[in-house]
Amino acid sequence: MITFKSTSPFLALTATLLVVPNLAAELQLAPVFSSSMVLQQGMALPIWGCGDCGETVTVEFHGQRVPAIATNGKWSLKLAELPSSSSPETLTVIGARQRLQLTNVLVGDVWLCSGQSNMEMPLGASFQSEDDVAAATNTLIRLLRVQKSRAKTPQTAIGALWEVCSPETVWSFSAIAYDEKIECSGPIYRSMSADGDKIILHFDHVGAGLEARGGELKGFAICGTDQKFVWASSKIVGNTVVVSSQEVLHPVAVRYGWTDYPMVNLWSKDGLPASPFRTDDFEN
Repeated sequence: MITFKSTSPFLALTATLLVVPNLAAELQLAPVFSSSMVLQQGMALPIWGCGDCGETVTVEFHGQRVPAIATNGKWSLKLAELPSSSSPETLTVIGARQRLQLTNVLVGDVWLCSGQSNMEMPLGASFQSEDDVAAATNTLIRLLRVQKSRAKTPQTAIGALWEVCSPETVWSFSAIAYDEKIECSGPIYRSMSADGDKIILHFDHVGAGLEARGGELKGFAICGTDQKFVWASSKIVGNTVVVSSQEVLHPVAVRYGWTDYPMVNLWSKDGLPASPFRTDDFEN
């Protein structure tokens, strides 16, 4: 799966997306190029495809006009470094007898997203995704989803076109790769501070905020100077968690999910779970 946002290094995909030439080949672009695509900003940009042997092929885009000659039925060229642009443009490929035009092309940041079931899971199948799907109106986000296949040799087709983010299309986007600002992790403990009989926990990677899933927040234990942990009450306050217990008047440490079979439910609103942690370095 390849996901892109229009702010995008163009990925060197030539190793797996080679175009196999034919005799008297039709003018073609490699299948990774289509209308509504995002091209990588800030670098010399490769464009390639196939055509007749000896045919001059010219690519026009963003005021550039770059020629190439097809050799053994294949041609390639590089556009000069492009600035980021959210204004849709047309990329034109001109051959001896044909002209190809790709419309609604943006220039930004291109991200290669790969994984197993977690990356493949669509947004529409994720937890409470209805509001996210309905709010997916940023047309600067684009997706090229490469279909799964097995092959022993490089393939000439990927069976996919670029799609523009919208409520009608985003339900099938990767739930992880879709977000405009992608969080690479759920909440991770950063620091703590004591406030009387409470401990306030601070986190990195809170994304859109913290939430308790499936009921009241749980999974926290607290201790005093005796280092004896007891289950604690906890609540989310902004992007922090406040932990306390009536049994511990002067707390010094907190643990979360620190058991063999933890029952925990602290998540980010981006749909990623918090990692278990301990604030102490006690031996036990």
